[in-house]
Amino acid sequence: MRRDQPLALRRPVEHLEQHPGRAQSRVELGAPHQALERVHVCLGAPLARRARRQIGHRVPLSLTRAGAATPRGVNALPRSGDGVHPARRRDPGVAAVRSACPRRRCAVPDEASSVVGVRRALAKLRTARSLPELYDRATRAVCQECGFDRAVLFRLQGPEMIPESVEFKGDPAWAAEFQRLGQTNRMRIDHDIVETEMIYTREPMLVPEAQDNPRGFKPLVEASRTSSYTAAPLIPENVIIGFIHADCYFAGRDVGPHDRDVLGTFAEGLGYAIQRTALLAEAKAQRSKIHLLRSVVDEMVGKVSDVVAAIERAAGDEERPSAPVLTIPGFEITRREADILRLMEQGESDEQIAAQLGIPRTGVGWHVERTLEKLGAASRDEAVARYRRVTA
Repeated sequence: MRRDQPLALRRPVEHLEQHPGRAQSRVELGAPHQALERVHVCLGAPLARRARRQIGHRVPLSLTRAGAATPRGVNALPRSGDGVHPARRRDPGVAAVRSACPRRRCAVPDEASSVVGVRRALAKLRTARSLPELYDRATRAVCQECGFDRAVLFRLQGPEMIPESVEFKGDPAWAAEFQRLGQTNRMRIDHDIVETEMIYTREPMLVPEAQDNPRGFKPLVEASRTSSYTAAPLIPENVIIGFIHADCYFAGRDVGPHDRDVLGTFAEGLGYAIQRTALLAEAKAQRSKIHLLRSVVDEMVGKVSDVVAAIERAAGDEERPSAPVLTIPGFEITRREADILRLMEQGESDEQIAAQLGIPRTGVGWHVERTLEKLGAASRDEAVARYRRVTA
């Protein structure tokens, strides 16, 4: 094997050098276009063009050998969009072609489109009015706008990670099943779990070869069937409250550093959205409590005013035979009522009258109504005018 060959082709070439008969039995070594044509048919035009760009003029021969390594190898590859993960295939010919042409890495979005995607995803969080609604919007948005197929948002409850929202693009039944599994088999943050690293670094992370990682949480890793995923911490108010995980399972590609950075950027904005939504919910709860307290206070003030009015009525009855302050034919005005009339004449409001006389505001209203009845006045201005005429 030549050392100047691309690294991606060394394994298939080694395989073919050990079994030279297989290559020549299917495709002539002098016909590299046949291998490229088979790649074009099986994987589609975009991947065929990608293969040509990546491997250049030296690779057609290697592709020919790789494609001929086993007749069923290339034919076993999933066609574009069939949703079958190539890593599940065990045929050596498939492995050879996958090594020669990395699977669907051209699907990774560029930096500019990723920035736009994150901005659009965060924009979808603005109108959320509760944390559960925000969590559901976040997992949907990261799949719709950020290039991921699946997303899971975990909330930390003590040392346990609870899946609050799960989005599997196009497969809600699987998402619901995964969420139920995560709630019954809760992941615990300890030294045995790979996610523990984010507690200390506070940075997003990449988990390649997830199925073989000894520090992965096997119940969820196996249930998700993920080959690799990326995760990022959620840190509102400088406190880690959870994590968001994402992968590209249905697209059939492994996530890489670019995906990790995209998810980390989204998680940073999501942290601020969580803080804002939590503050709005707390303000709403406090407003409800204030309204309830106000109604209770108003009820208590009304009851106290009734008691005060009853006491003053009794006091007025005691004053009547002795010395009324003001006598109008058929009516008698008590000292308290005279004080209120005097303050009304000065243009004081009910609040000001109550403050000066040391009585509840509702008590002022009761005295005013009683005085209007005694004076036969239809309004406060008329009562004040009659009071002026009598006292002039």
